[in-house]
Amino acid sequence: MTIQVQTGLLWGVEGRLVTVEAERSKGIPFFDLVGLADGAVREAKVRVPRAVEASGYAWPRRRITVNMAPAHIKKEGSGLDLPIAIACMAESLKMVDGRLDGLVALAELGLDGRLRGVQGLLPVVEAAKRSGLRRVLVATENAREAALVEGIEVHAFETLRSLFLWLEGKGESQSFAFLPELSSQTSKDCFSEIRGQELAKRAATIAAAGAHHLLLSGPPGCGKTMVARRLPGIMPPMTPAERLEVLRVASVTGKIAHDVSARPFRSPHHSVTSAGLVGGGRPLRPGEATSAHGGVLFLDEVGEFRRHAIESLRQALEEGRLSLVRAEGVMELPARFILVAATNPCPCGYYGSEQRGCRCSPPTVARYQERMSGPLMDRIDLHVLLDAPSSKQVLGQTETNAEPSAVMAQRVDGARRTALERQGCANGDLGARESLALALGDPGINDFLCQALDRHLLSPRGLCRVLRVSRTIADLEGSQHLHLNHLLEAMNFRPMTPRNVLASAA
Repeated sequence: MTIQVQTGLLWGVEGRLVTVEAERSKGIPFFDLVGLADGAVREAKVRVPRAVEASGYAWPRRRITVNMAPAHIKKEGSGLDLPIAIACMAESLKMVDGRLDGLVALAELGLDGRLRGVQGLLPVVEAAKRSGLRRVLVATENAREAALVEGIEVHAFETLRSLFLWLEGKGESQSFAFLPELSSQTSKDCFSEIRGQELAKRAATIAAAGAHHLLLSGPPGCGKTMVARRLPGIMPPMTPAERLEVLRVASVTGKIAHDVSARPFRSPHHSVTSAGLVGGGRPLRPGEATSAHGGVLFLDEVGEFRRHAIESLRQALEEGRLSLVRAEGVMELPARFILVAATNPCPCGYYGSEQRGCRCSPPTVARYQERMSGPLMDRIDLHVLLDAPSSKQVLGQTETNAEPSAVMAQRVDGARRTALERQGCANGDLGARESLALALGDPGINDFLCQALDRHLLSPRGLCRVLRVSRTIADLEGSQHLHLNHLLEAMNFRPMTPRNVLASAA
């Protein structure tokens, strides 16, 4: 008699269902696993019998063959322990009829019979729901995560013994209902704490409203990191779909938290490899870019990162996703984030500063600024050059009308809602055709853009990005139409734009 139990595996941030089949036969007692299992799955031959015996049940003294289908998919992880144990012991248990119908089981087993949680449960539960399965058996520590999927009946257990008793109708499970609402979180960091740097605050507002990438360049201690860390606090609230996407990524990376009202903020060290940034390794795992999906990816001192690593972000900046091609197949990973890159303008950090002189030679400055390639710089919408605040600004002796983050967030949310109602996406996510359509109908704007292109102030890609930023500026000002002043402000955020040309064009 063959017993089948459904379980699941991860591929990127998506779940794949797997069928565990167990068959007993006469012969010398032997336990065999087939179906392209990795080391962690093969070790189940040791863990599962010990966990069963520790739970007070006798391990069958028969020849047991366990197959995991489909056979062409490599089976990874210790989460298959529980379905293997259920499939092997089903004939020995006096189960209630229908207990195994329509369920998915996923948990690791300890040698003492305890159930342990696993990473990546949420995508597997979603895959189960898509396949028409409505019940999941999980460890108690994974129960709230599984209950995030609507329409799923969650049964959680502390031990394998309690699960077996439930299968026999002699015990109860811990049931968890769908958890639609998650607790809110308010950022303690506020933009009003930043002294001066009004241009950087303006750029941060535009970036948050339109999902535009941002480069901050300035001397040490001028506030680049403070701006970056406060950016998630003014971004629009996540929709339920966005929240579930963020939770799915967090589940896969083992960083899931049920309070995800705050958008992700990832700040990898400059020594991160390309695989650590965009994903890779064996087995394939998402990187920091995917962990930042829906939030902010902050690259502090971006000039110190390996060039190959930061260049690997090009696809994510352009398309909001990553395609990793390996021998095992093509893995599609979400990577729609706002990139905030911070850098010093030169090795000493004071090139162009009005507060302190630069010690670097012009060739040294040029080499330092060339660490980020032109194509990558062209994909960043907003370039801001900061200077150190004055002593009076630092000590709070100058009057400022600094907006708190709460006020900025309201303006950002209003602008984002306008964009969503108009085109169904943020301005930063517009395609080339939709971006160029923004310039149609205004001869003054068309003439200005032709002049900018003819003088090589903009590349075709840069033109699209200027138009997207212009549209965001117009949305922030409540303007239905795009005007030349919106375009001029957007052009001032492009790298190496001669200000006199802009002034003459105005």
